[in-house]
Amino acid sequence: MNRATLLALSWCLAISGPSAAAERPVDNGAAQKGAVAEMRDIGTAMMAWLVDQVSEAPPTGALALAADDTHQPIDWSSCPRASFKELQAVLVPQYLKVLPERDPWGNPYEFCLERKDPLRNKNVTGIRSPGRDGVFEGTSYPTGPFDPDDLDRDLVWLDGYFARWPQRQPSTGGNTTGDQPNPLQRRGCLRTIHGEVEPACR
Repeated sequence: MNRATLLALSWCLAISGPSAAAERPVDNGAAQKGAVAEMRDIGTAMMAWLVDQVSEAPPTGALALAADDTHQPIDWSSCPRASFKELQAVLVPQYLKVLPERDPWGNPYEFCLERKDPLRNKNVTGIRSPGRDGVFEGTSYPTGPFDPDDLDRDLVWLDGYFARWPQRQPSTGGNTTGDQPNPLQRRGCLRTIHGEVEPACR
C-alpha cells in the first residue's frame, strides 16, 4: 500500500468517524432520565431568576398557584416563548453555568419566560422536551405522570413543578415501582417567607 493510498484511507476514516458516532443507538431510558435531570436544573435556575425579580413583592398570579395542590390541565401557549439565546442571556452565568440547547435525544428544548410582568401573567417559566420522537404532542397537557416506557411522551416543567413526567403506576399489590417520581412537586418547590417567595428546591 503506497503513501497516497494510506493518506486517502486516513482521510476517509477521519470524515466518517463523527457520522459513525452519531449513528450509535441511544439508551432511551438514560436519555429520558437525563432530560428530567437537565430540565430540573434549568427550572431551578429559572425560579432563582424569578425570585430575584419579585423578591420585594407578595406572591400573586402564577407564583401563588405554584404552591397549590390542584391538578388542572395546563396550557403551554399561555407562557411567552423564549429562544435559547434569550434564555441563555438571562441565566448564564449567574444562575446556570451552561444552558443545554438540546435534550439527550438531540431534540431542541422549548423554553418560555415572562420577563415583562412575571407577577401578573398566568404562567411565567417553562421548559419542555418532545421526547424520543422529537414531535410535541400539542400545547394542552393533563397534569400527571405517564409510563416511562412511553418514550415519545412530552416532558413538561412549568412554574416550579413537572406537569408531565415519567413514573411507574402502582402495581397490583399497591406498591409504586416508579423510577422517576415527580422531582418538583407543586408544594415544597416554592415557599413564602415574610411575604417573599423563595425556591425551596435548589
